[in-house]
Amino acid sequence: MPEAEMLFVLEIPRSRCLCIQLVADSTHGWEHQMLCNLAAANSSPDALITDNSRLQHVLVTARANFQKPATAYLDKAITLMPAIHQCILSLKELFNQQTFKAQSAISQLNEALESWRVGYNRRDGAGTI
Repeated sequence: MPEAEMLFVLEIPRSRCLCIQLVADSTHGWEHQMLCNLAAANSSPDALITDNSRLQHVLVTARANFQKPATAYLDKAITLMPAIHQCILSLKELFNQQTFKAQSAISQLNEALESWRVGYNRRDGAGTI
């Protein structure tokens, strides 16, 4: 896989994936722009949560672009929440698929991630795809 960073946004408590996308490492300031794009495309959340300390400042500055105030905070245990944990397990399955690992371009990987995102959001109430 190419060197890239990932933005992953999960809506809680509905456990709906709003965004999962890889961005080339060399793209400076991509986090802020992508979060602003999400703010324009989706209804404003009450809170923006990360367990990545590097993204904390980005969340604080990006929240100003939402239509209503959003609290931004760091939660080191966020990946232990059941909805997020199930989503990560589903993503892990995708990442371990041979066809996914064989992709060499970020655009191809993003297509596969978007396909997974759509399928994940359509899963039944039991949380299966």
